[in-house]
Amino acid sequence: MRKRITLLVLGVLIWSIFFISACNAPEDETVLYINETYGFSVLLSDEFSENVDIINDGQTVYFMDKEIKNQSVELFSGIVGQIEVYEKKITSRAALQEKVESNNLQYLGENETNYFGWTHAKEIQVSENAPEEAKNRFYKMEQEFGHLINSFKVLEESKEIEALALVEEFGQQLHKVSLQASPDSIKKTMEENYGTFASPSLIEKWSKEPQNAPGRQTSSPWPDRIEVQYAEPIGEEIYKVEGIIIEITSDEKEHGGVAARRPITLIVKKAASGWQIDDVTLGRYQ
Repeated sequence: MRKRITLLVLGVLIWSIFFISACNAPEDETVLYINETYGFSVLLSDEFSENVDIINDGQTVYFMDKEIKNQSVELFSGIVGQIEVYEKKITSRAALQEKVESNNLQYLGENETNYFGWTHAKEIQVSENAPEEAKNRFYKMEQEFGHLINSFKVLEESKEIEALALVEEFGQQLHKVSLQASPDSIKKTMEENYGTFASPSLIEKWSKEPQNAPGRQTSSPWPDRIEVQYAEPIGEEIYKVEGIIIEITSDEKEHGGVAARRPITLIVKKAASGWQIDDVTLGRYQ
């Protein structure tokens, strides 16, 4: 009887450890790819985003296995999926339906000027002589693209595109502002590099509380960009944007990868002078 109770307790303990570990497991990181040319977005997994090159060519947006593309002499190779854009002024709905029926095109949506669809490449994209590891990665990415494309969203309003573009451009400035400088220097540097993006009141707040401001905290790693994950309208010409600050060192700059991630939430408003970041909340490093 004692042995049975001991085994039961041990089983409950093991299950509890497994359950706690599962609850604490980090969620998969995501990256919101925004195509400003055609006005759409797709939510990609972080791993998928790291392994693809995305190329606009004509009326097609190609998602290409980066390694296969770089090792091939062909201009377009390693295509794991593609989004095709059809202008309404030259493509009727009937013509689009024919493409859906004959070319295995999957309809995605439309805006005022374009129809959108997706498909896999018709030609073989990976050589039979390629290493098994490369083949397996390609086929896995090809399957994943078929799932990720479900997050496709037409950005109906140009103002949403403008707000998201502002956040991405702001992310390119973060490494220029050292938060370890003197208060006067911090404010001056912020005005020079953040003035186009953030409201004057927010810059004033950051200059007094640099510990709550985005910027360069150490010489290495440093903030390289903001990867947008999610955006939603929360008022008239006001957007809440969730993103991740990606930090790198010289090693990641040369070989790729990420040294650190930090969540960031931005409130973006339309002001008289244009779009501005009006508030920012920083999360804990991941």
